[in-house]
Amino acid sequence: MLLRTLFKDDWSPYAERLYYHDVIHHPDGTVTFKAHKDYILQELGVAAARNSSVNEMLRKIGTPTLVLGAPEGFGLSGTPVLTAEKGREIAARIPESRYTTIRGSNHATIMFKDQTVREIKGFLGIRPRT
Repeated sequence: MLLRTLFKDDWSPYAERLYYHDVIHHPDGTVTFKAHKDYILQELGVAAARNSSVNEMLRKIGTPTLVLGAPEGFGLSGTPVLTAEKGREIAARIPESRYTTIRGSNHATIMFKDQTVREIKGFLGIRPRT
């Protein structure tokens, strides 16, 4: 139900299939995310130890990058994880990169938006079909 709340009008058979495989299905019909909180926190600690500075990490990226922003954050608070200002700053640090906001998206829905597809194709230089 939480995912359907996050997806609002963006829930689709594709989203259903994607998230079906992200959970453990229990006999009573409930589900649990496969990614356990303790493992996520452990991985964040490892990543933090490896990359003491985000700016240092950004300097190592040499490939043009499309930085996407989801203004509705994780969908519940409406607070973006990445502000437009920070997104533009990150894109400015990576050669030939740019930032764009995907309107009406949150962390869960950003990859299901038509605008996302258009932005990625445009960034890659793929012309729309006529």
